[in-house]
Amino acid sequence: MATNTYPEPYRSAALDALVDPSGCYSRECTSYCAWKIKEWTGNWPKHTGDFNAKNWVKRLAENGYKTIVKTPVGNGKCIGVCGAGKNGSGAYGHVLSADNSLTITEYNFPQPLYTAKFHERTVRAEDWTWVQIVAPKKPTAKKSVAQIAQEVLEGKWGNGNDRKNRLKAAGYNYDEVQAKVNQLVGARNAGPKLGDKVKTSATKDINGIKLNLAIINDGQSVWRRSYGSSAVLYKGNVVRCVVPSSTLRKA
Repeated sequence: MATNTYPEPYRSAALDALVDPSGCYSRECTSYCAWKIKEWTGNWPKHTGDFNAKNWVKRLAENGYKTIVKTPVGNGKCIGVCGAGKNGSGAYGHVLSADNSLTITEYNFPQPLYTAKFHERTVRAEDWTWVQIVAPKKPTAKKSVAQIAQEVLEGKWGNGNDRKNRLKAAGYNYDEVQAKVNQLVGARNAGPKLGDKVKTSATKDINGIKLNLAIINDGQSVWRRSYGSSAVLYKGNVVRCVVPSSTLRKA
């Protein structure tokens, strides 16, 4: 069931008793659709001449809305327009609002009587000229699970239920991301192993001894890894021995 968002004071006024900022009369189909444009875009359409519903394709174009589509789908927001006498619209035509489907909302539906009330129904696309007011949203390319897991480790997604809720809201599978996070944490905590390929880094002073620490395969410095401070002895570019730096003393 659609929600009627048509605002006061027009909603409670008698038919044609008030004029809205677009120049349309209260509780007419045109005033309701002018309001929907305001709701979607933040701006009322300007009254640029005869604002009868039958002329709305031209009037909307004068307001900058020139895109005609076959049907209002794909999260696009459209105004449906039919001319005088078409589809039972009466002498002045009729306009209606479609958020993203052919289930539309309107005011003062012509058949069987002009009741000046809010109404919802389903229409056939081919019976109307659809003027696009807001273009469909383009899907945002998602990052890989590995990329999001790395961002989690960098603190960009919070912790606990906050992380879970934010990941779900962004369209990611929390369990998959958390499994990858756990895998990365496990790899980091494993420490260097004999046979790991390394390259030298800047010289560090450990207990008064200057050592060239090693950088392990994934580019993380031994000195900064979460398993603790270790001295890595290597020959060529292969780890030969790993010992706690606390055991090192000057000779």
